Amino acid sequence: MYGKFVGIDLGNNDLKICVVNRSLREERFEFKKRITLPSKLVDSDETLLSSLDELDIGTYDVSTAITTAPISLRVLGFPFNDPRKIRQVYKFELENVTTYNPDEKLHSYHMVKRDDFSEVLVSMFEKSEMASFLELLNKNDIDPRFVTFSPFAFSSLNSRLTHERPLLLVDISSNEMNFILFDEMGLRRVRSSDNVLSNFIDSLGFGAGDNFNFYDIQEKQIDKKTFQPLITEIVRTTHFFETELRKEVKSIVLTGDICLIEDVEQIFTDSLGKPVNKIFISELGEKDSPIYAKAYAI
Repeated sequence: MYGKFVGIDLGNNDLKICVVNRSLREERFEFKKRITLPSKLVDSDETLLSSLDELDIGTYDVSTAITTAPISLRVLGFPFNDPRKIRQVYKFELENVTTYNPDEKLHSYHMVKRDDFSEVLVSMFEKSEMASFLELLNKNDIDPRFVTFSPFAFSSLNSRLTHERPLLLVDISSNEMNFILFDEMGLRRVRSSDNVLSNFIDSLGFGAGDNFNFYDIQEKQIDKKTFQPLITEIVRTTHFFETELRKEVKSIVLTGDICLIEDVEQIFTDSLGKPVNKIFISELGEKDSPIYAKAYAI
């Protein structure tokens, strides 16, 4: 699809925006911006709206992502790989494999296309989980054209991930921890582990009511043992994906606000026994790539 697109990545107390202009001949990155929000999203109406108004993005196509873990994540199989047919029938198949009524939930899907068949990854959410954020955007005359599950959005970065496949992309921000598995053809599987992230944040001394973000601790000395819940979950997820693929995960790439912590990739490398690299997108630069990668992907 062509035109001007705005990717919006909503965090606990900030908003990251990337603006990209896509034409038939090229994809041109225009700018990125981080907007700090007040402690509670419901109180951030004026700040958010005025900041978006200053960016003058009202004529752009807006895309955003659901950052909470889904209530259900299913893999559906189909003996064909026509995207139009998938769009027409996937919900009927979903009704057969879940106890939820798809019409009563918000769902997003990603198609894993193979030579003569396809798999469809379907995530389901309570509609209320996006209601407040969408309301804020709508009040500013911004109606998102695309809303997806944030791990699915990373599929657009497939060609930017140049390390050996299979590759595990680990996305850790202040409000979500996701795993995105890429094989030679692209995104293959996803998984969320928000509970593990909550345990990690608790170990840093932040309670459930605190408005945690990695910017506040980026210069803080953190005991390496504190990272153990995250390390354990990465190992567990790696083994899970390797069992399904019957292949060893060759590369681990880190993205998200956790990359603000100095030498975090070396901490993970030492603990996992294999190289861990930060994501790099040339348009964003080495420092900002992990921070804005999700907004860029969206």
